[in-house]
This record gives sequence, C-alpha cells and structure tokens, in this order.
Amino acid sequence: MNLKKIKKHVWNLATLPVTDDPVISCYMTLENGQIKNSRTFERCLLPVKQALLAQKSQSMRDALTPIRSYLADELLPDAKGIAMFSRSGSKPFFLPLQFHVPLPYWAAVDSTPNIYHLVELKETYHRYIILVSSHETTRILEVNVGPVTKELWTKRPERRKRIGQEWTKTCYQKHYMHGGRKYIREEIKILKRLISGSGKTHLILAGHPARTEVIKDKLPKCLLVKLVDLVPLPDITEPSDVVRATIGCFVRAEEEASEYTAELLFQEIQDSGRAVVGLKDCLKTLKENLVDILVLHKTYSPGKEWICTDCGFNSFDNYIPRFCYNCNGHLIKNFKIKEEMVRLAEHIGAKIQLVRQNDALNQLGGVGCILH
Repeated sequence: MNLKKIKKHVWNLATLPVTDDPVISCYMTLENGQIKNSRTFERCLLPVKQALLAQKSQSMRDALTPIRSYLADELLPDAKGIAMFSRSGSKPFFLPLQFHVPLPYWAAVDSTPNIYHLVELKETYHRYIILVSSHETTRILEVNVGPVTKELWTKRPERRKRIGQEWTKTCYQKHYMHGGRKYIREEIKILKRLISGSGKTHLILAGHPARTEVIKDKLPKCLLVKLVDLVPLPDITEPSDVVRATIGCFVRAEEEASEYTAELLFQEIQDSGRAVVGLKDCLKTLKENLVDILVLHKTYSPGKEWICTDCGFNSFDNYIPRFCYNCNGHLIKNFKIKEEMVRLAEHIGAKIQLVRQNDALNQLGGVGCILH
C-alpha cells in the first residue's frame, strides 16, 4: 500500500461520524499469512473483552465477528502487519488494512477509531529508492521502511542483519557495456515515475563512486532535492546488503527533518508567537482549526480527558468520574488525549511531525503546534 492510500484511509477514519455504537481498533504483526504471535494478540484484546463484559453489548460482539472472520480467511501471505477497524449497529463499518511492514500489537474500544499507530505508520512509513550502479549494470530498488525497521536500526544494532531481507523490491535492472552513459536518461525516467506523487520519498545513489557522480550531475532538480546521499558499494551486492548499507542515510535524513520542525516550533514561539505548546493550548487551537503542524514527541503520553455532554465542563484527568463535578450530569464522554489530538489534526488537514529525541520539546510538555 502506497503512502497516498494510507493518507486517504487515515483521513476517512479521522472523519468517521460518531454513533452510539463503539469502534474496535486493533493492530498486529503478521507472518506467513497468519498472526505472528497469537497469544500476544489475545492479550492485546483484553481491553475489548473487558469492555464487552462490562457493557454486555451485542453491538460489540457483532463488531468483533468480522475481525475474527477476516483473520481466519483473508490474510495475505506476504503481509507483515495489519490494522482493523470495526463497528456494527445502524451504521456498520469495517476496514482491514494490510501492510508490508510489521505493526505493534494493540487494541482498544472507543467512540471513534484509534488511529495513532496508523498515523505513526503514515509519518514514518516511506519508500526510499536506491539506484545501484556499476560500469556494467544498473538496478533500481524500492524499500518500504516502517517504524519497526527504524527501531531496529536506531536501538537494536544486534538485529540489524534482518533489515533488508523482507521489504525490498527490484523495480528495474539493466545490463550494458562501455560505461552505459546513454542509459542514464532511461534510468532518470524510471526514477521520476517511481518518486512522483509518493510523498516524502528519498533517493540514494549507490555503487561505483565514479558512476554515481555522473548520474548525480545528470539529475533534474525534482530528483536532486530528493537525493539523500551517495553510498559506495562493490559491483556485486545482494539487495539485502544494499538496504543495510543505505538505511542509515535514510534514518538520518528523517531525523534531521523532525529536528528541523522542532527548531521551527521554538523559533516561532520566540519570534512571532505563531506557535503554542502544552496540552491545553494545543488542544484548543486544534479544535479551532488554527494548526498547520502538530509536533509530538514520541514518548508523549498525556493520559485522558473527560467532558460532560450536558454542560460542556471538561477536565484533564485519568480518573473518569461517574458524575460531572459542575452539574452532576452523568453523560460523561472520555477519550485519550493524544488520540484526540491526532484525530483532530487529521480531520483539519494539519501535518503531524513525530520527534524521536528532543529534550527541549519534552521540557515544554512534549507537544506543540505551529499555527497558520
């Protein structure tokens, strides 16, 4: 699934109308056409089962049925992760999404789809394209990178050897003699087709240094701005080795982009006031449709908010009361704040930037908004 389709699905989920029936959201890792660890998945379903027992809801039972059926019969053999969203009742909804990268095991029940993990995938799941060139051959490889791959690279060096074995596709291969300069135009045409309309796709030139320099000099501006690095490689290299040799360049480019956005946030706070930080101000500006970019630290975990649907009183508190403190009303709606921020951002078309490491952002509360 390409980035354009992921964005469309995320927006549809973020704008799904609320009904009286709850939505079950679940994510998991797949392997060889089945759940990789069924016990872990069943543990993740505990919140769903507990909510089912507490509410004794036939609606929830009906929403769980298509999830079980789909997992039994519809999983693709090459899929590595799946996200599913299900609701029954008067306006039933079911959306299964399979991906070529793993997803975390996670499940929840709420009035709206829980899309944070899908948004995280959208923001960190990008193709990058590698043109591998020697004096006799050229290959163009497409690599799908998700949060699991980035995690292995940045935090688990001992497991880097698995990177590149599962998420690489050869899009083009050409053998030629006498340097092959006349084929560069053909290679650039293929690169343009692969990169056009694909979001934040990066380009890496790998192979013989003399050859990659020649290709770089011929790149048009639209490809040159996507170029991350030139990586020297031996003439004969397996695709998995190519990925391992280049993924560090990709990860660095992504981290630099997130750091740039965080610095922009701080600059706007100091210079123009065209930014806010902290839970209350960010949630307020998101609700007022004033946000251009929502900046979230990866570790940001603000808890829950509840709101009284009778009088509108709200409180940021992990404890959800039975009655409103303000009017004693009992119609209490609660939601996870980070999920709600992400949903609001997607709903209004704001960009979401996830920042992995930034002490200054943490000290400011872990969340900020750059305004229009």
